[in-house]
Amino acid sequence: MAERRGWAEDSIYWSEQRRRWVGVISLGYGPDGMRRRRQVSGRTKRDVQDKLKALHEEVDVGVKPRAGYTVEKAVADWLAKGLSGRSSRTVMMNRHILQPVLAQIGRKPLRQLTAADVHGALERTAESRSTRTVVLTHNALERAIRHAEANDLVSRNVASLVTPPPARRGGHPSRSLPTRPQRCSRRRRVTGSTPTSCCAC
Repeated sequence: MAERRGWAEDSIYWSEQRRRWVGVISLGYGPDGMRRRRQVSGRTKRDVQDKLKALHEEVDVGVKPRAGYTVEKAVADWLAKGLSGRSSRTVMMNRHILQPVLAQIGRKPLRQLTAADVHGALERTAESRSTRTVVLTHNALERAIRHAEANDLVSRNVASLVTPPPARRGGHPSRSLPTRPQRCSRRRRVTGSTPTSCCAC
């Protein structure tokens, strides 16, 4: 049964079918004369109130909320429209470098993306990519979200709040620079020195 509206609330009610609280906000009328509404849901009534408040703030600053506008779609728009004048090779490189991150957060609605989401995705990317690749990935994602921000599709760029983490994958010893035990072994073979006298190398 729908609950009456409280003070400073939009339409909020409990959905028995979904077993969740549901909130509805009116965004006025579209060009076709039909009323435009947005719906949010949460496990608690307070969750829904917070989501509706955030939605109102976005509307107040001119953001055009689109529920189905995901991170993946924002990246696709940036690649298609935000890199005009760039070579096809540049577009292809950015598309390729963003694939690991999109595999993790691509389906998330852009409005719901948090700095923690971005940092977590970059952390996981850093497990198998170099530090330079992680930095380039972060830069590309930040630019894609900035493009969406410029088109009033999101109120802030959460990627700009994140510092890209360093690579975490284990490296291999350089073949050009011998390790300390290797240097000691070579010196003993050449000079005949004992391991004790070689410890300073």
